[in-house]
Amino acid sequence: MAEKSPKGNVLTVETRSVILNIRIKPSLKAAIEKLAAKDHRTLSNWIELLLEQQLTRGKAGGKELT
Repeated sequence: MAEKSPKGNVLTVETRSVILNIRIKPSLKAAIEKLAAKDHRTLSNWIELLLEQQLTRGKAGGKELT
């Protein structure tokens, strides 16, 4: 799906359709659930934000991540 910005540029809208299953310790899950709740986010939204921040830091540091 694509939209146009006010300047006429095409913007890509990414849908959330990929599922990522991971195994973590129950105590770790409980701890990150508390952090997510403090941020008023869902657990998956908080983890996605954290991953995006790490990717941005990697790019800003000149590291090639792909």
